[in-house]
Amino acid sequence: MPLGRPHSKDYPEKYKNSFELYQLTQPQAPVGTPLADQVAAYLEWAITQEQDGFEIGEIVNIGALAEGLEKSRNIASKGVEQLVAKGMLARTKPKSPYEIVSLEPIFTDSRLVADEQISLTLKMDSESTFSDVRRLKFPDPEDPFARFLVEELAASSDGLVHEAAERNWISGEVLYYLRMRSAARDEGSVGYLAEVTFLNLTDDQSQGFIDRFTLLRQQQVSRFSMYPVLEQCGLTDLRAGRTLVSIGNPPEFIARELEGFINGRTIDMEDYSEGRTMLKWSYALFKPDTNPMATFSVCYVRPDLLSVFIRMLDVELK
Repeated sequence: MPLGRPHSKDYPEKYKNSFELYQLTQPQAPVGTPLADQVAAYLEWAITQEQDGFEIGEIVNIGALAEGLEKSRNIASKGVEQLVAKGMLARTKPKSPYEIVSLEPIFTDSRLVADEQISLTLKMDSESTFSDVRRLKFPDPEDPFARFLVEELAASSDGLVHEAAERNWISGEVLYYLRMRSAARDEGSVGYLAEVTFLNLTDDQSQGFIDRFTLLRQQQVSRFSMYPVLEQCGLTDLRAGRTLVSIGNPPEFIARELEGFINGRTIDMEDYSEGRTMLKWSYALFKPDTNPMATFSVCYVRPDLLSVFIRMLDVELK
């Protein structure tokens, strides 16, 4: 079906007419199904079937949806959020209407992505030192970062990470950079978190990211989150995957690279250079797209210097 021209305004009749067709052609929801779940199921049907006004680029307005279905705005909003969690709807700006960005669920199991952005940078008052952005080309068995990425993707317990790895993460080219977070102590600065972040972006997004990242380094900005940088490259509505927490020893080649870009700054990195056992975090950021994993990060954390309280926790026994 050809894509329709997006409407600048939404209208209740769009939902009323398609909902009537949905009720006539689809099985009734089981007794006791929450109203928000029923709204979400209807919206998913309308989008996957490309009903009139539900093509890629069309908007979904909470008020028009509520009026068309004769439901409360609260119920309509909760139904819409279920499709946002699946990656079918997204907002380009805060308070703007939702936009249809995928005709199929990108995140089939929405429990694997967080409902909001998670940024340690925004929570902590500590400096970071960044390397430059580098390019990693596959296959390159001689590059230790290529081997490291392949091994870490395979070791993840996140189903979305495995799906992305098989689809488009171990071929072609990805970007990566390193970061060392440090905390002030009486005797100077001490490194407490070393991070390697890989990015799989389009050519235009990659160049935009390199330009903005380089500018921030040149301006010696030491506290910035990746979310706004990626948003300026066109990656909006990013969501965090589950963080996998384990223990591990930072590889020697990572410690060597860290020492290289710190350039003589007074940061105690003894635990990293000696490869001591630390907490190890890995996590990904996902976008509403057919190739949803945009970044994959691995961190080595000194637990004697950093404590993080986790409000909700998924536990899996391997």
